Amino acid sequence: MNMRTPIIMPPLFIYDVVKKVQDASHDPRYLTKDEKILANQVLNDIYDYYFLGSQDAYNRLKDGKRNWHELKRNYKGWDSIYINPDEEDDLENIVRIIFKVVEDGIEWNIKIFH
Repeated sequence: MNMRTPIIMPPLFIYDVVKKVQDASHDPRYLTKDEKILANQVLNDIYDYYFLGSQDAYNRLKDGKRNWHELKRNYKGWDSIYINPDEEDDLENIVRIIFKVVEDGIEWNIKIFH
């Protein structure tokens, strides 16, 4: 399920089972308590940056641990932000918010990679 709306309050979607991308080796699972907190923070920062122009939100999104980057191949056109807490190894940063700006808001999803 993708959400397609400006983000004001993150929807209950973060409480659903997170599905993996096709080639991921990890099984689908629920987000941990810390991942839910980070997901809310990231979604709020995405909104604040894109719709309110917040430099503080941009700085939090660009924090090295979040590794904001553009995706390729099947997810070309989407950006990815890690929401695993305190993980230094990229291979352990498996849960990500993927998003793209669309005409009427932000389309986003949470996926398991790796």
